[in-house]
Amino acid sequence: MKPMKSKSIRRARGLRTALFLAAGISASHAQVTVDGVLDVLDGYTENAVQATASGWGAENYLAKLATVQDGSHLAVFLAGKPQNNAFILFIDSKAGGPSTISNTQITSGGEEYTINNLGPSGTDTGMTFETGFNPDYAIRVFGSGDGTQAYVNFYNLQTGTRGYYGQIVAANNAANGFIAEDARALWTNLAAPYTGATQGAEFRLSLAGLGVPTGTGVPIKLMAVLVNGGSDYASNQVLGSRTTPNGDIGGDINNINFETVDGTQTITITVDNVDTDGDGDPDDVDTDDDNDGLLDVHETNDGIYDSATDTGTNPKIADTDSDSFSDGDEVNATLGYVSNPNFPNYTSMAVPGNYTTPTWQPDGSAGNSMTQGNTASLTEQYVWRLNYDFGTRGPIEYKYAANGSWAVNWGNGGNNINANINATGFHTFTFNNATLAQSLVRTVFPDVAAFLAAYGLTAGSDSDSDGVANENEFAANSDPTTADTDGDGLLDGADPQPLIAGGYVGWAAANAGGQAADLDFDGDGVPNGVEFFMGETGSSFTATPGVIANVVTWPKSDTYTGTYGVNFLVQTSGNLTDWTDILITDPNLNNGDPLQYTLPSGTGPLFVRLKVVAP
Repeated sequence: MKPMKSKSIRRARGLRTALFLAAGISASHAQVTVDGVLDVLDGYTENAVQATASGWGAENYLAKLATVQDGSHLAVFLAGKPQNNAFILFIDSKAGGPSTISNTQITSGGEEYTINNLGPSGTDTGMTFETGFNPDYAIRVFGSGDGTQAYVNFYNLQTGTRGYYGQIVAANNAANGFIAEDARALWTNLAAPYTGATQGAEFRLSLAGLGVPTGTGVPIKLMAVLVNGGSDYASNQVLGSRTTPNGDIGGDINNINFETVDGTQTITITVDNVDTDGDGDPDDVDTDDDNDGLLDVHETNDGIYDSATDTGTNPKIADTDSDSFSDGDEVNATLGYVSNPNFPNYTSMAVPGNYTTPTWQPDGSAGNSMTQGNTASLTEQYVWRLNYDFGTRGPIEYKYAANGSWAVNWGNGGNNINANINATGFHTFTFNNATLAQSLVRTVFPDVAAFLAAYGLTAGSDSDSDGVANENEFAANSDPTTADTDGDGLLDGADPQPLIAGGYVGWAAANAGGQAADLDFDGDGVPNGVEFFMGETGSSFTATPGVIANVVTWPKSDTYTGTYGVNFLVQTSGNLTDWTDILITDPNLNNGDPLQYTLPSGTGPLFVRLKVVAP
């Protein structure tokens, strides 16, 4: 016969405790749905399944204990039903708990007997746990006589205090200061075996509130027992299960020593109670997990800085962008200005390359140090610029290097960046270390004064004797210190495009690998100079002009400006060894567009070629 409770249950309203059960969860974990149902989707591990059938019938049974870590919380599920009786869950989560429950264990909070009856009156002895199990807290769930309600008490076994949380079958008990999502119960009758039990009491417990030490793999020990309403008589069910005997513990609950009971009643699980910054405050309660000077709620971890209260940074990493400045220092202007903590900040930037003397200097000592953009702008502060005066033309290679060394550098993947300087004078390197966009273009000056200042010249003279006064070279942005800025053989004063190499030099750079006019870059039998004359582009095959109606015709490019007899001429030969120049006065020559030569009659075998000697 199941014993009735020995004392009435009094619900002491107004006793509220927020230490143990909490609503907040870690954003890095999925939230357990606390609903009184053992849901496989919540990821629970069944740590203990009852091996002993309840002697109190299908209305009173303790079937399973299951747990899952929910971020900085531990969800605990007790499957079963205590109708007009109670579950007691003991929790050993830190050092210092008792090994025995005495009759004076709880000294304040009301209804002290609900724990103290586990110890005999007038003694300091009582229910004794297995060696190594020293519970710090207990939760007691009492089920109403009609099987529809559940009332929860919380006990701090170290301080001797009790708190009442309220009725947890209802969806909400906010009037008693308790958030219902964190403790719920659903009851159903069930007989053994209990492997299919899925309803009972469910809790989400704060690791910080439990005082769990920080670290990974931290052990928490649990034990549960089914007792009557007065906690002075126990059923035959304990979790972990007793193997023998199978009868009720009965009134011996106040002097039982579980160390001598068959089976293992202590259930040990492990949790990760992270303290990211090692300050002794677990992340669960620490408002600044990484100790970077920013509140976790302001570090939104989306990589986008919107404001000091929406920084986009990682709340678990003090230096999100790994630039050696903490997120708080960047946001709070410790650097002298507010910077975006999601992108690295550097104290200096240089453009090492093969174009300087000496070459490849990452510290900027070769006149290759860059200037940072406007630090008041959250975008411009990551833009670096270098105006460099190139005195020679041709291909260059370079990279970008931060903080005066090669430790942090950028190139074209793992290679150098390649570029070609087509005209002497100032060019601007631009690099954005946030977006990694980079460019090298000819410097554009805002006015004549800035132009002359950059080159160190004054107005009123022609320093390079190219026929253009220093100040007038500003209009074309040509180099006032070099007579032929683009190196095409035309002085800037006579060159309609002094920054673009005209004639053969420019064409050869683009189409013939910069080779001389008498070579054949693409190996098609037509010299580079002749292809240039005819306006051919690229390196594809070019056909040699044929003889039609005794006339050889060479098309002439619209942009070709050479002079016959100086830059190009037609030659003839009877043996491919000795060549004769055709004078411009030769009646068989038509120096027009196209260029044509009529083969004279009666001369025997004759070979004809076009020779381009200079653009």
